[in-house]
Amino acid sequence: MVKGVSILMVVFCHYAILRGDSAWGTVLMSVTWAAVPCFFMVTGGIMHQAQQMDWGKHLKRIGKVYLGLSVWKAVYLLIFSMIEEISFSKVELVRYLFMFGYLDGVSTGVMWFMNAYLVVLIIFPVSRFLFQGNKNGRQMLLFWLAVLFVEGIGLYAVDFLLSLISAWTGLNQLSVLSLDTAMPMGNYANMIFYFILGGFFYQYRGEISSWLNEKGWRRFLSLALMLLGTAGL
Repeated sequence: MVKGVSILMVVFCHYAILRGDSAWGTVLMSVTWAAVPCFFMVTGGIMHQAQQMDWGKHLKRIGKVYLGLSVWKAVYLLIFSMIEEISFSKVELVRYLFMFGYLDGVSTGVMWFMNAYLVVLIIFPVSRFLFQGNKNGRQMLLFWLAVLFVEGIGLYAVDFLLSLISAWTGLNQLSVLSLDTAMPMGNYANMIFYFILGGFFYQYRGEISSWLNEKGWRRFLSLALMLLGTAGL
């Protein structure tokens, strides 16, 4: 159900017609931006519960996603070529279709999701091995989770806060984004973070539910975090 709602939210996010000066419109758009993280968390929760690793099935899934991405890029190229003239060499075409490259005049930015999904499928055997292992394996995965949070979310949040301080004080902004050169996971660290976090949330959902119900005020914690997150977005 969460996946279905997330898909509808993604469609709404890309095709909603809302007034730019509408406060409620801004809130609604901010909420829909949580759709893809929710999708990755649910996917991670389900996949990390698999008792056995079916390598044949998993490699076929990776191949299907890669092939599907290449086919859709070819479709996009065909459509954009009908709208305007697109020039490219054979090498550029191969790089575009099969090596995650881009072509001038062909807008494939919306396909970032499939790139991110392909990345989590590739790293899944490693995260599953650590998740299904002993206590040391999960501790290593928690460390990895912390690195992913800093790389994919923390640096951007700090940089945003610094930009606000700069706007308020008039001081030159100190950017921390250059620190990502020391980080290991690249452009999709945030989606890998949600993917692995979903595995932990699903595994310990009983303990989390019990902790929230121990004291009455904790039941409102999820709502408070949702409001805080929406304000942050």
